[in-house]
This record gives sequence, C-alpha cells and structure tokens, in this order.
Amino acid sequence: MQEECPSVMGEAAKEMTEQPLGERVLSRIRGDVLSLKLAPGEVVSERSLETTYGVSRTPIRQALAELIREGLVVKAERGYAIAPFDLQQLEEIFEYREIVEDAAIRLACERATPEELDAILRTVMRA
Repeated sequence: MQEECPSVMGEAAKEMTEQPLGERVLSRIRGDVLSLKLAPGEVVSERSLETTYGVSRTPIRQALAELIREGLVVKAERGYAIAPFDLQQLEEIFEYREIVEDAAIRLACERATPEELDAILRTVMRA
C-alpha cells in the first residue's frame, strides 16, 4: 500500500512542473496565504515576493492580480497586503463546510461499492 504514495507524490510534482510559471507562483502564494505563512494584514511588495519565490516580477504581478480578484490580497498604500480575516465569517464558512462535507461523505458511502469502502477504511487506518 505504501508504494502508492511515492507515485502519487511523483505525479503531483510532475503536474506542478508542467503548469505555466504564473500558475505555479499563484498556487504557491495562495497556499502560503491560506496556510497563514503570509499572515492576514501583512504588507508585501512585488520585490519581496520576487525574492521569496525566486521569480521575476511578471508572474508575481499576475498572481497578485488573481489573488486580489479572489479576495485574498488587497492593494495597500505601499504595495499589497494579505486580506484580513473576519472571524465571524470564518466561523460561518467552517459551519457550512461541516454541513456540506458531512452530506458528501454520507452520499459517497451510500453509493460506494464494498471494495471502495474497504479502500477508504484502509486509507483512514493509515492516517
């Protein structure tokens, strides 16, 4: 069973390198925002992001434009800032996710074959 992990990781790495540079940078910055590596309210500049991610300004600008559209980054007086969290809204999002994920799990279990359920159980037991 553990042999699956390296091939899955290899596939993910392969897919990541096949993406255009702008998309890879966007994914990395988005991941850092969502994981709080870039903190809410933190001011960032194109130059600092160039250094952090080791790419030129063009893909950084493209990523920032998309992150602004997504609401994860805001334009600041000097550069950009990671969008602040609204704790009430965050609580509501988690409550919503709990409801949706619970329903998705129930539905998947109802429709899964015994073999698929065994595979899910093995995955859960490994974790």
